Amino acid sequence: MLRDNLSQIWLQIQGNLFPWLTEEIGELNEKQQQLISILEVIQVEAYIRCYHGSVGRPPHDRVAMARAFVAKAVYNFTTTRMLIDRLNCDIKFRRICGWERKQDIPQEWDFSRAFSEFSEGELPQRVHQALIKKSYKNDLVGHLSRDSTAIDSREKVNKQEPKIEPQPKRPVGRPKKQRYHERSTVERVIGRLKDEFGGHMVRVRGPKKVMTHLMFGILALTADQFLKFVT
Repeated sequence: MLRDNLSQIWLQIQGNLFPWLTEEIGELNEKQQQLISILEVIQVEAYIRCYHGSVGRPPHDRVAMARAFVAKAVYNFTTTRMLIDRLNCDIKFRRICGWERKQDIPQEWDFSRAFSEFSEGELPQRVHQALIKKSYKNDLVGHLSRDSTAIDSREKVNKQEPKIEPQPKRPVGRPKKQRYHERSTVERVIGRLKDEFGGHMVRVRGPKKVMTHLMFGILALTADQFLKFVT
């Protein structure tokens, strides 16, 4: 079950990770704990491809920058410049993202180049899809992130004449009430994305980059919402 899986992760975070980090970098405030928990749930570093032997920055920096883009969404920073300024002045924030020293922080154009790579590779989309599959396992029917390709192929092979079953009458007003609650849920999610996870201001151009910006926010929001089940 989703709650059981998340409970195990939360016990690991609260029982082991927080105490270890507290010894390493000092007391953690609520926002820092939120960021650490989200990063631990999504495990974005597992989806960064290897750059050994290629031109550019080493894999460690790509992992740290991916974590930093998640942090940018969690802290609701409007621009990458704001993210870099925070990395330069906040030691704990910098170490949570993955850089030990201030001089190790990449320049703004390096972040821009990494963001373009993440956009081309659809990094946050892939991490989000994996998070949903891992969390819900076989209970994915109807989820928005599920790929319908397999279903379409199966339907083409086993295509049959549609069989229309008589539908029982529903109580008057029920569909409208259901639509209201569904709409309210969607509106709350969109509201949180805009107000808390960077969706209110998009400073990038092009559909892929806009999607990547929003998906980093959705990824962080999804992990945060999962954690609310068990905290």
